[in-house]
Amino acid sequence: LGQNIDVFIKTADLLFTRRQNLNNIDLSFDKDDKDIMNFVTAASNLRSHIFSLPLRSLFDIKSDAGNIIPAIATTNAIISGFIVLEALNLLSNNAKHCQSTFLVKKPSRKRLLLGAKLEPPNPDCYVCSNVMVRLRIDVKNMSLKEFVENVIKKLFGMKEIMVVVGEKVLWEEGEGMEEDEMEEWEEGGGRKLEEVGIRGEGMVRVEGGE
Repeated sequence: LGQNIDVFIKTADLLFTRRQNLNNIDLSFDKDDKDIMNFVTAASNLRSHIFSLPLRSLFDIKSDAGNIIPAIATTNAIISGFIVLEALNLLSNNAKHCQSTFLVKKPSRKRLLLGAKLEPPNPDCYVCSNVMVRLRIDVKNMSLKEFVENVIKKLFGMKEIMVVVGEKVLWEEGEGMEEDEMEEWEEGGGRKLEEVGIRGEGMVRVEGGE
């Protein structure tokens, strides 16, 4: 890990100097450029370390780099660009300029991108507003999973739920979760509410989507 950190810092400095010497013209990726490949290898291995993935050699990464197809005009790249633009509005305290942008499959009036103003939060919606609801529940007999399935999902119509008491997450679900994580939450779901910390006059925070 230490070697990758050193290589990352040194090659970043080298590439920055090269760019300055070229009057700040952007450098193009070249898998036969030693400095560029050392930088990419170090950056890739640092990211792999963060996510507990095996580190790879310069040769392996160079082989993969030659097979990568640029995603300049793909749908993901287009939408990612608009996400960044909206994020810049938020970071600049210009939330009033934020809007929704839809990429349609077929042109509408010769346009593939359609913009729309953001709708204000619905005060009666449990999802897009902060709402406090009082519930009378038998915390000694109801399990956490029953609370999630029968109350949060069926009664309030929420999905991809996270249940929090204080600073402790009691339940979490949604896309991107690993199978072992889901099994762990399912196992904990059999415990009674009182056992997991939900007691009389207690407060539970629930987050989720429609």
